[in-house]
Amino acid sequence: GGELWYYAAVGVWRYGQKPYRIRVCRADDATRCVVVWVRDYCARCAKDLVRTWTPKSRAIDLSPKAFASLAGLGRGVLAVKIRLVPSSSDSLLTRLPRDWK
Repeated sequence: GGELWYYAAVGVWRYGQKPYRIRVCRADDATRCVVVWVRDYCARCAKDLVRTWTPKSRAIDLSPKAFASLAGLGRGVLAVKIRLVPSSSDSLLTRLPRDWK
């Protein structure tokens, strides 16, 4: 077993939504980054949101291997910066907030 891809969950995911990729970097070290597939809903992340989820939001739940690429699992919580990874064949881009494009 084991993960073939890194993945994440966010508070705005909805059933049936097409997965999309984002780049997650440590806020204190922009060279420590990982690209993950957003493919699930995170209820706790939704509760943490004060306003609509954007790349400036920091409420995201990373898979264990994705998180371990950024910091030790014992750390638990990490401040990050998030950016959409565009795909030319991804029709989802037309539905994303303007500041993601």
